[in-house]
Amino acid sequence: MEKKGKSCHLFFQYAITVLADTSLGVPQDPETIRRKIEMLSDLALYPAYAVSIVENNKDRFDSQGNLNPWLVSELRYCAQPVRRVLDIFKGVGLTYEGVNRSTVDMALLSGFWTPLGLVEHAQLIAQSHPSKLTS
Repeated sequence: MEKKGKSCHLFFQYAITVLADTSLGVPQDPETIRRKIEMLSDLALYPAYAVSIVENNKDRFDSQGNLNPWLVSELRYCAQPVRRVLDIFKGVGLTYEGVNRSTVDMALLSGFWTPLGLVEHAQLIAQSHPSKLTS
């Protein structure tokens, strides 16, 4: 079940990029709609989902052709910054166990970060971590 949920989420993220792609044409143009449905149908397990996602979002564009920012904001989840932060810390011997746990918690829970900003913040912490300085 978890794998199916992950696949659906990845497809949804891909669908957002297709919907937002301004190079495909004017969002409400029937030819653009057809092209987007075709692109998504090639990968959809259920072809009606491709039709549904395009049709239900064809009017969610501003006057300049940009997709609704609330829908686009869903793409932040595909960056997986927490996993990347934990990998950075693991590389310098900082694991989410024992005495290091508070350091990891503070890095993850302090500040208001974009995904890239959180990763860069973790890199700075990892560079100054004593385990790296002594190795």
